[in-house]
Amino acid sequence: MKEIQEFRTKVFPVRDKLFRMALRMTGNTHDAEDVAQEVMLKLWEIRDQLSVCRNIEAYATQTLKNTCRNRLKAKKPTDGYSADIPETGQTPAEQTENKDLIALVARIIDRLPDTQRMVMQLRDVEGYLPDEIAEIMGCNTAAVRMNLSRARKKVKDIFFKINHIQQHEPSR
Repeated sequence: MKEIQEFRTKVFPVRDKLFRMALRMTGNTHDAEDVAQEVMLKLWEIRDQLSVCRNIEAYATQTLKNTCRNRLKAKKPTDGYSADIPETGQTPAEQTENKDLIALVARIIDRLPDTQRMVMQLRDVEGYLPDEIAEIMGCNTAAVRMNLSRARKKVKDIFFKINHIQQHEPSR
């Protein structure tokens, strides 16, 4: 009974903050609720060890970030790269070619290193700003920009190599 009371007084007050942070990271109320609940369950499972934790809120926040990061990794990177082509008056052959190109880019992105793939997913698909991505991933904004730049360059280079397209450097 004592550990239940301690959990209520020390951990429950953090739950609202976890939900708000999860909402910023996921952009979806349902997902945010799921993540916050998952973190609360993890904290409950280790409730007897929380007494040695200096800052339960900081620990819970880091657990939330890791949980969100793991969920993003678990998602198929192609989820946001839809092969649906809007009606543009293209012939069926052109539409098929465009779908194939989009699928190729999705496969290239899928082969990127985890960090680059996550940054690209968060920025180009989910629409997060670099500052938000840095918060989600626990790094600084410069690292986000660097990884995004490297990911985009790698996708472009592989795409051109596969399609045997000569890249032209812009003249300065």
